[in-house]
Amino acid sequence: MKRFITCFIALILLLSVFGTNIYAENTEDEYLLRSLNALVALGIIEEEPTDIDAEEALSRQEAAIWLCNILKFDGEYETSIFNDVSAGTKSANAISALYDRNIVSGYQDGKFRPTETITYAEYVTMLLKMLNQGVVAEYYDGYPSGYVKQSYDIGLNKKVNKSANEKITVGDGAKILYNALDKDVWGWNGIFLEKYMDVYRLEGRVTADNKTSLTSPEGVLEGRIKIDETIYECTIPTEEWLGKYVTCYISEIDGREIVIHIENNKRYNELTINATDIIREESSRTTIVYEKEDKWKDINVSPVADIIYNGKAYPDAPVEDIFIQYGEIRALDSDDDSKYDVLFVWSYDVMVVKNIIAHSGTIYNKIEGSGILPSITIDKDAETDIIDSFGERLGMGDIALDNILLVAQSKTGSIPCYKIVVSDNIKTGEYDKKNEEYIWIDDIEYHFSDTIEKAIESGNIKPLDFNIKYDFYFDSFGNIVYYDAIYTGKQYGYLMRAYIDDSDESCWLKIFTSDGVWKRIELKDKVQYNSEVYKKEALIEIIDTELMIRYETNTKGLIKSIETARSLASDETERSRQIKNDVFRKSEMRDTAKNNKYFSMNKSFENAFFMGNNVKVFLIPTGENSSESDFACTDSTYFASETRYTADVYDVDEYMFTDLIVLEYDSSDPANLKFSNQDYCMMVTNTEEMWINDDVASYVSGLLKNEEWSYTSSVPATFEGLKKGDIIRTKYDPSGKLSHYVLVHRYGTEDQKSNSNNFNDSVYLYGNVLMVDYENDRMRIDEGRHLTVRTGSAFITVYDPEENDVRAGTIRDIEERDYVVLRMRSSLPFEIFVIKQ
Repeated sequence: MKRFITCFIALILLLSVFGTNIYAENTEDEYLLRSLNALVALGIIEEEPTDIDAEEALSRQEAAIWLCNILKFDGEYETSIFNDVSAGTKSANAISALYDRNIVSGYQDGKFRPTETITYAEYVTMLLKMLNQGVVAEYYDGYPSGYVKQSYDIGLNKKVNKSANEKITVGDGAKILYNALDKDVWGWNGIFLEKYMDVYRLEGRVTADNKTSLTSPEGVLEGRIKIDETIYECTIPTEEWLGKYVTCYISEIDGREIVIHIENNKRYNELTINATDIIREESSRTTIVYEKEDKWKDINVSPVADIIYNGKAYPDAPVEDIFIQYGEIRALDSDDDSKYDVLFVWSYDVMVVKNIIAHSGTIYNKIEGSGILPSITIDKDAETDIIDSFGERLGMGDIALDNILLVAQSKTGSIPCYKIVVSDNIKTGEYDKKNEEYIWIDDIEYHFSDTIEKAIESGNIKPLDFNIKYDFYFDSFGNIVYYDAIYTGKQYGYLMRAYIDDSDESCWLKIFTSDGVWKRIELKDKVQYNSEVYKKEALIEIIDTELMIRYETNTKGLIKSIETARSLASDETERSRQIKNDVFRKSEMRDTAKNNKYFSMNKSFENAFFMGNNVKVFLIPTGENSSESDFACTDSTYFASETRYTADVYDVDEYMFTDLIVLEYDSSDPANLKFSNQDYCMMVTNTEEMWINDDVASYVSGLLKNEEWSYTSSVPATFEGLKKGDIIRTKYDPSGKLSHYVLVHRYGTEDQKSNSNNFNDSVYLYGNVLMVDYENDRMRIDEGRHLTVRTGSAFITVYDPEENDVRAGTIRDIEERDYVVLRMRSSLPFEIFVIKQ
């Protein structure tokens, strides 16, 4: 049967996107969804609303289970009263419990007929007996007419039009039972709720959630909600209810009042207006004029309306902050009096991800220009909401290079609030024509955002040209926010990853290109690789990564050929000879912290470097016959050092290296290791001694907070004795030099304890995993602790001794019997190191 509940939820979401008015209880479908949500929240119905087929017939045994759940009966009967009900089943226990309480009686032949569809009269008879209304129904002629009349008199039939002998559906039964919840009988305020379930209902307006209140940017604590002036514990999300008049179901447990379900109790009107549709010249603080379907419309705003700007209350917001340039306004008329009393304003900055510094939460923007946000650093204590275009929750780790972001930042409050909407919609096409608002790509019309115009005006992006293929980047509203020309000649880059997209079976390479940015480039069906032709799926399986490549694309921007250094020289000796004869120049390391950067922000390579075991430092030409200003050296020790080094810089136009390590580092970010005196934990992948300009230095690499990290010390043997899988804690002085490290743990030995007092601010737990509850992100270790693991905040590193592999992981990588080392913060793990068994 058609599951229209799922379809209805999707319709509600779709209508809200397009600014359609939403009213509480406006249709029977909405009333059905309201009923199901309440019964599920109260534990009466055990399925999720979206899994329920409301048009399915309601069986007599299913009705019995619902009513038994109200009684909270969990006992077990050894025998069955009825000869067609097998003892020991859930339905049998429910039927027996109701029989003992004179709520059901069965048929004269000794049967209950559990799988038959229940009639309206049978169903309301059970309910009225539980409500102590049986006496009244018997006075009115008893079963069935007396019970049906009494059900009509007290309103059990609201939104249900059934006669006595009509069979009812699951949806009918849910609405009838919901109507019975609040019935007052002989002093009980809702006998089902208070007498049977220890739940009461409260009406009021939601004045604060955990992020903000209506009038102050400070919200209540996590897991709390404020109704009028009283704060309650709350087990459900609260953001959608802020400003609305609601009915709350409150459970009293051990003296605590906990909100377990919320629903509207007043008609309300809600409208979403896109910022680009606002007619600013005609709008004022009390009137918003906007364009819809080529017509001007307006809404009245209360002069004392509450303003929630990017997630935080902004009581004194000026008009220019309300009528934003890019984003949307969700206007709420909470009491349906035709005056909107709350404005939820979302003002977005547009970003295309150029690079991400994961440990500091910094995202750099590929789009550059006056008035464009160059980068953003997410405070670790911030309230951050990251979603995709469909509203699904994401984490920082889900944001990838070339993703398109809409970033909203709060202006008020002690704790910053961020909302980031992530899209990865990139289309390839040719430019046809454009006007002030729209652009035509391959004869299809799209909205052309102001962001591109700003980048063009600032000279950071070239105007579109004809007969050139472009990658066009779309935000979650469907607007074009950036474009990038597809160069079809031979290009150079560093190949990091090759993979197949499971969703559409396209094959992709992730390349750090000579433009100074990461790009995701698709392969042709057949690709020439070092003079041999391969199908794209076969090439993905054999292609080497983490090396320099020279590649060529066709007119559609697909890679058609790839060459590596191995194809340019017969052996290592020959390549070394060729490189030595083609030295571009030597350059001394400049004594500035700024020079020691990760990727430059001006699309050149003047601050980037690669390093191998014997420290080769070089840069990729930005184009043929590039000037010397496009090349520079950096300190090959990675962090600031007391020693300055010189290194050879080679012209790699034809000669390329294969043993390369990309060191990702941005010294302009004050949150990174260079300027931090904080300590860090790392699982070691490699240690070695290396020669740098005739001096021996000590090198260590590993995974730190799921990111590849390394450190080069000018002191020999600094990391002597460490091996793969060791967990070390490092500490840095204010200048960025390593002050000391401690071996926290080595698998197979006794626990390593710190001999330094300033390491004792963290607690470590060790042990084997006894159980993992993936659904609730929990695990139990043999120390007897039952710990909650939140994968969004705990960094998980996995060491597999059998595979000799260290990698970043998720909770799904943890299995029973694995050995774990937990670094705790408060009562939760901050870092989790897993040794596979």
